[in-house]
Amino acid sequence: ACNEDSSIWVLSKKDTTVALMTGDSTDQTLQSALNNYSVVGPIVQKLSHHGINSLYFSAETQKIISPHILVVSVDKAHYNSDMQSLVDTLGQAGNTQIIHFTFQGDFTYHF
Repeated sequence: ACNEDSSIWVLSKKDTTVALMTGDSTDQTLQSALNNYSVVGPIVQKLSHHGINSLYFSAETQKIISPHILVVSVDKAHYNSDMQSLVDTLGQAGNTQIIHFTFQGDFTYHF
């Protein structure tokens, strides 16, 4: 019905969760989906580009998801130190090893 209830997509290959795309869903919507479908440990999680704030993501949820790679779709004009700080916090909570911002260049994952 609204942007914050965006589709949440999961790409799996056999028993591996390859990617979690959260659209612009809020943290509450994402937690509800996780409770219903138990998606954890994706290789890649793409965060929404304009949802980088506490309404959209929380350290608690990232700890559950625990992605290997976080991809943040944002251009340099909309990037700021507050966003970097929040994304760093999310990455630490989920034990994420790589954080990639799209202004760093294209992101490609081969499996």
